[in-house]
Amino acid sequence: AKLPDGQSSTGHPTFQSIILHETLERASAFTPQHLSNTAWAVAALRLHHRPLLAALSLQACATLEQFDCQNLQNTAWAWAKLLYHDEPLLDGIAKASMVRIAQFSQQDLTSTAWAFAALLCTDTQLMNA
Repeated sequence: AKLPDGQSSTGHPTFQSIILHETLERASAFTPQHLSNTAWAVAALRLHHRPLLAALSLQACATLEQFDCQNLQNTAWAWAKLLYHDEPLLDGIAKASMVRIAQFSQQDLTSTAWAFAALLCTDTQLMNA
């Protein structure tokens, strides 16, 4: 059984708490692929761990120009799935998406549009592209 402090009933850290700790420690060195994969996994697990989301957002904002189309849409999808509205990151994703919009697959387009709609973001330039 998992206890609230990240310890199992045996007194040992849970796997999830270890992963969270290590991810927080290493997030500043993550590549765009690491960031988008981690964002996707966090959303899939529905982990609303604010310090982790903030660390991933900060690193993503610093490296958005290196994100490919799938990295952009995965990150937008993840934040929407968690209903985590990070204005600087979403603005950055919108701007980076505009630059690459011609390269977006149908999946990239629909996932990004869904994410922005789910978060009630109205970047009209992106939505009209």
